[in-house]
Amino acid sequence: MALQVQIQMIRSVGPVVEVWGKLMASGTYTTGLGGDTVNFLTATLDPSFSGPAVQIESSQQPFQFDVWSQGGQNTDFYTANLSNTTGPSNVQMMVSTALNTELTTQAYPAGVKADNIAFYAAFKKGQ
Repeated sequence: MALQVQIQMIRSVGPVVEVWGKLMASGTYTTGLGGDTVNFLTATLDPSFSGPAVQIESSQQPFQFDVWSQGGQNTDFYTANLSNTTGPSNVQMMVSTALNTELTTQAYPAGVKADNIAFYAAFKKGQ
């Protein structure tokens, strides 16, 4: 169970902090937990990072979280899960092998580990 968060851009717009980046999967995916944890507290800056801010000005989980494949992954699907949080600044990402069929407990498939999993997250600033 490991998703490394790599931040590519942080932008503050009024009361919202917008964050773009990618998720790198490794280790094992565990079924039945509502998805693998996306922990923004342990995020690192991607080598391609740009933007005026270098940290997320919020201690809460994002109120919006979108995740998708940019690597052409068409056998596994990613779904954001905002209803099942594991703590502050965390959300979860479910992996499905078909629509509404969660990946079974196993090592992440090679296609998921090799994929460029992109995300967009929006946080309430200062909370």
